[in-house]
Amino acid sequence: MAKSPDAAPALDPAQQRLLATLLDELLPARPEVGLPGAGALGLADAVAAAAAEKPELFSVLEDGLARLATLAERHGAGSFVELAAATRRAALDELGAQAPGCLPVLCVLTYSAYYRDLRVLEALGHPPRPPYPLGYEVPPSDFALLDAVRRRAPFYRTR
Repeated sequence: MAKSPDAAPALDPAQQRLLATLLDELLPARPEVGLPGAGALGLADAVAAAAAEKPELFSVLEDGLARLATLAERHGAGSFVELAAATRRAALDELGAQAPGCLPVLCVLTYSAYYRDLRVLEALGHPPRPPYPLGYEVPPSDFALLDAVRRRAPFYRTR
């Protein structure tokens, strides 16, 4: 079935499994403090959805996953998921050399999803809610402080 041009891009099941395994490599479990890995939390959907909001991010994600699949084959495995932990890290090093922008993009997407997850906030001892408006007092703004700026003549060029 053909996708409509307006449909959000999505990962196939094999890409989803690879992404979940990759997320556990980027943010592994820390059982000593009760934190599961990012993949074990099921954040692959959240990461893919965040990437799908911007086509250029989604293409970076898809390219990285395709490169990891190729690297896994080169290391003698059917998929990245089947690689031993040390070989996975070696494959990630190779990915970083081949596509230097891929891992930073994946890290930002992963960390954003991970540290928004209520289970992670609770494990870290934070209340499972946003920090504002319930968390911090914000003093009222004094807009009179901007009067000097408002009086100043424009100093920018329009062309």
